[in-house]
Amino acid sequence: MVVLLGPSREAISGVTTHLNGLIGSRLATRFDLVHFQVGSEGRGESLPGRIARVAASPLQLAAALVRSGADILHINTSLDANAYWRDLAYLLVAKLCGARVLYQVHGGQLDTFAAKRGFFARFVDASLRLADAVVVLSRAQLDAFRARLPGHPVEVVPNGVDCAAYTRYNRAAPERF
Repeated sequence: MVVLLGPSREAISGVTTHLNGLIGSRLATRFDLVHFQVGSEGRGESLPGRIARVAASPLQLAAALVRSGADILHINTSLDANAYWRDLAYLLVAKLCGARVLYQVHGGQLDTFAAKRGFFARFVDASLRLADAVVVLSRAQLDAFRARLPGHPVEVVPNGVDCAAYTRYNRAAPERF
């Protein structure tokens, strides 16, 4: 079983599109794919409700991983402070529960988020090494992550969008007079 972390499946976002694509793909015929919602999308919660969710969510993930016997946790994240700290908690929970972790970065630049030098940069690099593999979306990100995490499995998987529905909009620009 693979647990997929991400926003509500009804949210409008690139990560939601990615999750729905995975769940609707042939992978779902080979693996049990289960969504675990993170973030506030679609929740309409108060500040106390948000605080309670943020505090309880890692424990709920631990229970879900243990109960399901999940082999893999697929974290879909971005390199911004809120997502990084939230997903670091999920990463640690997964490792403590014996699950392997695929850490997929959907946005943000590693060297902007954590400069190449200094304590925070070393901390981020060490935390990324806790993941069994890291996936990024572009060749530039691949080069940056491989430079920072030499020898660690880092791969690029570009965002995939079926453009067939949009071909009628893909016309040559009209000539200018």
